[in-house]
Amino acid sequence: MLSWLAAAGLCRLAWPWLRAWRERTFAGLAPAAAGLLVLLSVLPIQFQPPPNKDWQALLHWLREQQIPPASLYYRDLIPNMVCYYYLKTGAFPKPLTTGTSASTKDQLLILTQEGPQAVTNAGERVVFSSSNLMIISLAGTNRAPGQPSRDSPTSQPAR
Repeated sequence: MLSWLAAAGLCRLAWPWLRAWRERTFAGLAPAAAGLLVLLSVLPIQFQPPPNKDWQALLHWLREQQIPPASLYYRDLIPNMVCYYYLKTGAFPKPLTTGTSASTKDQLLILTQEGPQAVTNAGERVVFSSSNLMIISLAGTNRAPGQPSRDSPTSQPAR
């Protein structure tokens, strides 16, 4: 409603320079518009950053390994990263409960951040790593030590 009032007020103002320009049939409008378009096409304007290469690598690895997105757990991730995972896969990873260890029955795949805060515990091994993301496999008691990690976890972690 306020925009209508502002537009009505602007229409009632006397704009002598605009009237004079209109009477000259908008002289110079075409060259000015062409110059502006050339300038905008030459400028390196980037409105949105490109996708993060770490996340692209992670999602490619999940597809390559045929791991369902809903089967991952997460630990030490900020909420924005969990939400980004949801936006890209359509499924939230499950939070890993405190105290989950290698005594779980099934293999768990844990998404976490790489860095000083990402400490792997006994029974955990890194199966994927990209700059600041990594997936850790927590092998359960029913797995052989050399068994591949292509399976996805099917149950909740032990509490």
